[in-house]
Amino acid sequence: MGSPSAPRASASASFRVFGLLLAFLVTSASACVEWEADADLEGPRVIAASLAGPRTLEVGVAEVHEIAFSEPIDPASLAGALAIVEWEEVGRCDLAPLCAEGSCERGRCQVDPLGSGELGRLDRGDFEGMIAVAWSIVDGPGGPGSVLRIGPAEPLVEFSRHSLVIGGALRDRSGAPLVDGRGERGRWRADFVTAGRGSSGPEAELLVPAAGEVVPRNLATVVTRFARPVALAGDDPRLELVGDDGAVIWLVEPMPCAGWVQGLCLEWRVSAGLEPGRGYRLGGGTIRDREGREAIPPPAAPRFVAAADEDRSPPPLAAVTTVRRGRCVHAIYEGDEALRLELWIDGLAPARASGEGRVAVASFLEDWPGAPTIDASIVLVDRAGNHAAELRSIALGEGPEPPPLAIAEVLANPAGPEPAQEFVELVDPRRGGEAIAFSGEALWIADRSWEEIEAALAGGGSIGQALPPFETTPGARAVIVGGAYDPDDPRDPAPAAGSTLLTLKGSLGAGGLSNGGEPLTLFQISPPTLVASMRTPVAVQAAADQGRSIVNVDAGGCDRDDGWRTHPLGSASPGWAP
Repeated sequence: MGSPSAPRASASASFRVFGLLLAFLVTSASACVEWEADADLEGPRVIAASLAGPRTLEVGVAEVHEIAFSEPIDPASLAGALAIVEWEEVGRCDLAPLCAEGSCERGRCQVDPLGSGELGRLDRGDFEGMIAVAWSIVDGPGGPGSVLRIGPAEPLVEFSRHSLVIGGALRDRSGAPLVDGRGERGRWRADFVTAGRGSSGPEAELLVPAAGEVVPRNLATVVTRFARPVALAGDDPRLELVGDDGAVIWLVEPMPCAGWVQGLCLEWRVSAGLEPGRGYRLGGGTIRDREGREAIPPPAAPRFVAAADEDRSPPPLAAVTTVRRGRCVHAIYEGDEALRLELWIDGLAPARASGEGRVAVASFLEDWPGAPTIDASIVLVDRAGNHAAELRSIALGEGPEPPPLAIAEVLANPAGPEPAQEFVELVDPRRGGEAIAFSGEALWIADRSWEEIEAALAGGGSIGQALPPFETTPGARAVIVGGAYDPDDPRDPAPAAGSTLLTLKGSLGAGGLSNGGEPLTLFQISPPTLVASMRTPVAVQAAADQGRSIVNVDAGGCDRDDGWRTHPLGSASPGWAP
């Protein structure tokens, strides 16, 4: 009878095994439920940012922005999910802050370049923008790795609207996506408008050598300018000269440029020889601005190239000619070598210019010499630092002393009617002295070269128009206009209050001033004397040139070949300096 007990024992054992298995499954399930309950299902939110509001003004061009998240974020999710984009320019709004399309940002009409396609790529994490960004993750209130620091790899375009966007591809370390203030998956965005160059630290701009220039391997100096003043005080201020291979040569021992506002232009010594055939551009450095910020690499820095050989020969003085025009003494170099030309006359600040091919300088003679000649020193300094100098006697001629006047500004293409709203502005460049009065027909103006006028006068002909009587004092300006000129026409700037208007009977020149550019000459008839001129005018035929004058940038009002530019403010300034 004992045999039937074996099956009952086996069943009991099976029941115990089943119970243990059931308990294990229950325990495991409980553990799974507890793990799911503790999982991070809420996405990261932006809790603070250095860019406040939908649009921030005057942001530095190389500013690093901080965005703080509610929790640590996954660095791997940032690739293709970050963007800094510049808004597209579709017009100008210099004169009035109104745009037919987009928003007016410091004279530029700009529109948002981010459409649904670009935003979709940001949300998928495969966006590739035109502006390279640099970013890092640091600790913050949301925990380790919860703050994103992001900025442009190179300084941004000045005075332009930009957007900083973080796409929905960003995730936390558990894989939850970025959410907005309502807890829904979204993206984060802030717009800002950049300030001017140098707003994030000094950005050196290359003046000498010129962009693309081929220089000797033993290049002696480099000249740079800055948008904002830099401070020379401090220990060993330096600037990088970066080769194409990334190697750095230091620019050292900066010296202020003559004639510049302190801190805006520096001449540097090149501390080492250049490698043959290698290109070089400006980088950052230890020189600081007046707020203590160090120099940063300028955007899209132009480069120059080192030649195969060194230069040990002095430049040729025979390539320099000198001449007197009006009250200005000119020196002109014409040759194949890139160099600096200097003109030194006793009692005057030296005139300097640098370039290649043709280089011109001029000095205004505020005090007219009593002798028929004047001595001037001509100095040439090439790119390798080789010097050549000589003293020259320059003939002033036997005629009378020319009046101290210069042509300062010409508006040939007004926004208002032509030729009625055209004008020519004269300036007295003297720094001191007595008033000078001119009787009627003492001065004449013509839209012809001085050579043409001399030939006409020598043949007994008449050319040009006589100016009405007026008086000039040092620094004063007078505006020559035609008989139909309307100073209250709202389409062009009105003459400065109290400025002298010299109204002719007809229009300026022969039927008005040419928008394509033509010479202008101020002269005396008896005896024939050149007073001032504009020998190489600038054409203003484009639609963007309407209402924009050309100005003489020479400090003494001398008529240099390279001295005329379109108005820096894109307008005109009758009766006052631009």
